[in-house]
Amino acid sequence: YSRLSLHLHLEPGEMIVWEDSYRAARAAKEAGCRVYAVEEAAEQNRLGMINLADRYVKDFESALQMQRWENGELPLSASESYREAPGLC
Repeated sequence: YSRLSLHLHLEPGEMIVWEDSYRAARAAKEAGCRVYAVEEAAEQNRLGMINLADRYVKDFESALQMQRWENGELPLSASESYREAPGLC
C-alpha cells in the first residue's frame, strides 16, 4: 500500500482500502491508509476486523452505498446500512 500510494501520488491517509481479508487490512492500516472492512467475507476474524477498521460494512452493496453517500450522491438515510467501528476515529 505504501508503494501504491507513491505510484498514485497520494499520501496513504488519502487512500481508502476496502478489504475483506484481515491480513491485507492490517497491512493497509500499518501503511497509514483508511480501512473499510466488509463483513460478508470477513467471518474468520470478524472481531479483529471490527477493531482494526475505520468503518465496517455488512456487504459489498453496503460498501458501495456508503461510498456514494460520502461522495454526496445519496441522502443521509442511505448511510444506515453501515456502522462505524467502535472506538476508532
